[in-house]
Amino acid sequence: MAKRFNRTACNNLLHGGVSDSALGKAFVSALKADFARHGASRIRKLRKKQPCDYLKLVASLLPQSFSAAMAQALPQPTEGEFARELEILRAFAAEYDKARKDQGLDPWAQS
Repeated sequence: MAKRFNRTACNNLLHGGVSDSALGKAFVSALKADFARHGASRIRKLRKKQPCDYLKLVASLLPQSFSAAMAQALPQPTEGEFARELEILRAFAAEYDKARKDQGLDPWAQS
C-alpha cells in the first residue's frame, strides 16, 4: 500500500515547526526561493492546465482542521441551489472533457 502524504508534517515544516534538521531547512529555503522566482506564473499555469492537480496542491497546504471547520460552517443548500450547482459541475465537466479530447487525451485517464 502506498504511503499517505502527511499534511501535518508538511505544514509544520513549511511554517517552521519541525524544520530542525539542516536538510529540512535547506529544502524549505530552496522551495521558498524557487517560489519567489517562478511561483505565481507556475501556479497560474497549473490552475489553467491541470485544475485537479491545482486543487490537490491547495488542499495539501491547508491545515487539517480547515476541512472540519468548513464542513460545520457550510449551510445546507436548498434543492434549487443544489440543482444549479450540479448544472454548473456538469457544464465544467463537459468543458474539461472537450479540452482533453481537443488535446488528443482520454478525458477519463488519470493525470
